[in-house]
Amino acid sequence: TINPSLAVTALANPICEGNATMIQVVNSENGVLYRLYDDATNNPIGAAVAGTGSTIDLPTGNLTATTTFYVLASNGTCSIELTDVETVTVNINPDPNKIVVVGFDPVCAGGSSVITVALSEPGVSYQLRTEPGDINVGAPVLGTNSNINLGTGPLTATTSFNVLATSGICAPVELATIVTVNVSGNIDASLAVTAVTPTICSGTAADIEIANSETGVSYQLIDAASNGVAGSPVVGNGGTITLSTGNISITTTFYVLADNGTCTIELTDRETITVDPAPHPFLAIGPTLNPLCLGGSSAIMVMSSQP
Repeated sequence: TINPSLAVTALANPICEGNATMIQVVNSENGVLYRLYDDATNNPIGAAVAGTGSTIDLPTGNLTATTTFYVLASNGTCSIELTDVETVTVNINPDPNKIVVVGFDPVCAGGSSVITVALSEPGVSYQLRTEPGDINVGAPVLGTNSNINLGTGPLTATTSFNVLATSGICAPVELATIVTVNVSGNIDASLAVTAVTPTICSGTAADIEIANSETGVSYQLIDAASNGVAGSPVVGNGGTITLSTGNISITTTFYVLADNGTCTIELTDRETITVDPAPHPFLAIGPTLNPLCLGGSSAIMVMSSQP
């Protein structure tokens, strides 16, 4: 017989991509050979190691992805898989060559921009920092395998930025690209933004008004969730202008981007349009009781009523 309940643990866990660790078998038995296997492929890893009556080490080899291991024990007469399995978490080395671009440039004094990291890596945290100085700007954002945005916050002067990428225990990496957001010009960002009809029916549009718009400034409505444009820009005239949301089917928050040809700024005010579902005209109805005795009563049911 072989004891299958021996503890199996990783000496170092997690590890950085490209490194190795040891899988330890505690209280190994004399006369028993222990061999490490990849649980996903059932491929053996390295050579078998003889038990010593104490802890033995089984090397994993260099790993590039999180891997689960099991140990097969053999005494020449029989073999058994130890009950314990061990998963070694592998943190990836951040790619320093990710594309980094500026969202809005130039911006007006007091305005903000976004720095976009293209095709960010899952498991990697991205922190925007000033360049030089390496002062953190905002909170780090986790990679998603797609583009992520890092907000600059309000800017009063032209500022350069770098991005620090961190992945678990791996050494942090500063991305190679340094970007600059230029600050020039002024636009009043405090204008009131209000919905003419704050609640609409699904599939219809709402109008959003900007009071005291500035002459020569172009105002563009933006969907805050997607950062996608809604409708066409409208040029300010010194009075109230109207921006259409276009037909929408869900409750949506909008902001306004103002541009005077020299700089761009997001108006401080945001507006949320609440969307109520349109009543369904083809729901089935029927009586609860039918037929009825003279003088009796029934109820009419609406099938699959909408919330």
